Parts: sequence; C-alpha cells; structure tokens
Amino acid sequence: MQKLKPLAFLLVILIAILTFTLFSDKKSNIDNIHETDADLETLTEEVETNTFEELGISMQVPGELVVIKEPVISEETGELESYIFYVQNYGYEGGPETGDFQLYGSYQFRLPTVQLRDLEAMKEDTQTYEYVKDFVAGDLTGYESQYKGERNNYVYSLLLDEQVLRISVSEPTAENKELAESILKSIKLN
Repeated sequence: MQKLKPLAFLLVILIAILTFTLFSDKKSNIDNIHETDADLETLTEEVETNTFEELGISMQVPGELVVIKEPVISEETGELESYIFYVQNYGYEGGPETGDFQLYGSYQFRLPTVQLRDLEAMKEDTQTYEYVKDFVAGDLTGYESQYKGERNNYVYSLLLDEQVLRISVSEPTAENKELAESILKSIKLN
C-alpha cells in the first residue's frame, strides 16, 4: 500500500502536467487563429473584389482606389449600349504612391463579333503602337500595347464574349503599368 501512494502521487502530477500542456497549446492555437483572422481582415481592407455585372466579370482592386461604373443605356431602345468603368487615384492623401493613376475600360455591346486573330492586326500597326505583345488578364486573353506619341498610354485589348474590352492606363509610368497589370491579372468571369 505504501508503494501505491508514491505511484498515485506521480500519476496525479503527470495528469496535471499533461492537462496543463493540452490547454496551453489550445490557447496558443486560438491566439494564432485570432492573429490569422486579423491578418485576413487587413488583407480584405487592402484589396476589394469589384463585380461588373453587366460585363460578367470581377476583379481585385486595391481599396484605396476609386471604382466608377457607368453603364450607357440607349435612349431609343432602352438597352445597354456600352459600358465604361474607371479605377483611379488622382494623388489624394493616403492614396498609392504612384501619383496620378487611371485605368479606363470601355466595352460596346452588339458590335460585329471579333476573334483573337482579328486583334492580331494590331501587331502590324507600327504607326500607332510602340509595341504589341500577347497578354493574359486573368480569364481573358488579348494584347498589351503602348501608343506612340504624346499620349503614349498603355492599352490592353482583351477578348470578352467575342467583343473587345479595351482598357487604357495613364499616366504611362512603370509603376502605373505594374499596378494596372496586377488588377487586370485578377479578372475572373462570373
């Protein structure tokens, strides 16, 4: 009986240590989960999903940029004629360090259908474009180019439902191009 008491005492101590270890690990895991949630909240504040219902697409846009959507309805028919959107920052306080930035998108409905090979003609137009390259914008394909001359904006011509979604980026700086392409590469079809 005397031998059982030290063994029971040792067993009680081991159970206490195991219990403490289990609960402290759970608390540590719970703290880690809360830290992860906080990081996720920060991420969602930084990037927002913007859905363009009429176009059937969505894209991720940094939260500090302003998104403007302008569906254009025909006065005669009452039907959707075209769709214009802007993602922009004009150097407001707290905005991106890129300074003036505008991504301008334009899409016209009910035009003759276009295939990717039809857009390839851009590659031959050396009068208008500095360069033309293949470009993948998330779920869309098309071409990246840059106009020649004084207004040398970057231009993206993307195929969407057999029509051209044309997107222009100004000011034509390397930083703005990088920002625009990160937005464009997030495009998803809805």
